[in-house]
Amino acid sequence: MVDYLIGVDGGGSGTRALVHRVRGEVVGTGLAGPSALQQGIPQAWDNVLAAVRRGFEAGGVAVPPWQRCALAAGLSGVSHAPGARTSSCATPASACSKRRPIPSPC
Repeated sequence: MVDYLIGVDGGGSGTRALVHRVRGEVVGTGLAGPSALQQGIPQAWDNVLAAVRRGFEAGGVAVPPWQRCALAAGLSGVSHAPGARTSSCATPASACSKRRPIPSPC
């Protein structure tokens, strides 16, 4: 069951996350470093996770397992090569996530 909705805006200068409960209440917002894919997928994902974690922390909520979250992320570079070719296997919502462990945001 999904309890939290997470929106992420990631670019070359920083990453912002907004965490909501499914019922609509804002949990919190979090900021982290850049997550443009041109700077590398590992860095981008680390900063997405950091921003999400900080969003939960801002609301005083323990970070739940991914199974309780729905994540939508817009990251700079996702529609440009090489980001378009590699990003689909590095994100939790992809079919590739069954083959690779996805770290939790905590």
